[in-house]
Amino acid sequence: MLRRCDVDSLSTDGFVRIPVVQETEKECIHSVLEHIRLFSSFRFPPIEEKAVYTDEIRTAFRLFFQVGVGVLESIVHSLPPTEDVLRLKKEIMNTDLDALFVHPNEPFLSGSSFSSSFFNLFHYDYGCLNTHRDRYLVTVIAAAPPQTLEQHSVLWVRSPKTGEWQCVDSLLGECSWIIFIGEELAQICAQAGFELPAAEHCIRCDPTGDYISHSHHKPDPATRTQGNRRSIALVIGSKNG
Repeated sequence: MLRRCDVDSLSTDGFVRIPVVQETEKECIHSVLEHIRLFSSFRFPPIEEKAVYTDEIRTAFRLFFQVGVGVLESIVHSLPPTEDVLRLKKEIMNTDLDALFVHPNEPFLSGSSFSSSFFNLFHYDYGCLNTHRDRYLVTVIAAAPPQTLEQHSVLWVRSPKTGEWQCVDSLLGECSWIIFIGEELAQICAQAGFELPAAEHCIRCDPTGDYISHSHHKPDPATRTQGNRRSIALVIGSKNG
């Protein structure tokens, strides 16, 4: 899933962009991003409400989960066999896509591989994300950025090497996967003697802007009121996470 140059980009830029090649995958992503247009709040699953999955959201979950596990496998494959690396390899080997959504609104059975993973759909007309690092192992994102990036909330990533912020949405072009490394995987890599940082990132108009309290309930005050970013994100977490 990841080439050597992709891993290098994770180390220097903090993210890697990988084109989505298969038409069925593009159609799946496009369908869900169009569905997000209908949102009247920031996030799925809804905040403080029970999640109800549609067939198209289940399909997207399976796709993003498969990609995330593939990315994780690419990284841990070359690491020395520490206890945590061997644990992750075992979870990867035991991953069963057919066991997802045995119960229609619950993605995982108890004790399944990577069952602490979580999945979100976001519409940034209604909220934003302050600067943070992702926890857990690997994050997989696909997005429909606004048609114009000026005065809109967009994805910024801070380079672990230079400390400079880069607007990732300006690079998306064709349908792409955006990959981040989480703090848990960064720690596992460090213990194995390999530096792979979890990069700071945010969805804001200005990554250096003041912290926004209750950001899941209100957009960046500098953003336009409509036409903001829409995105799909899945964070892979170990069942022991």
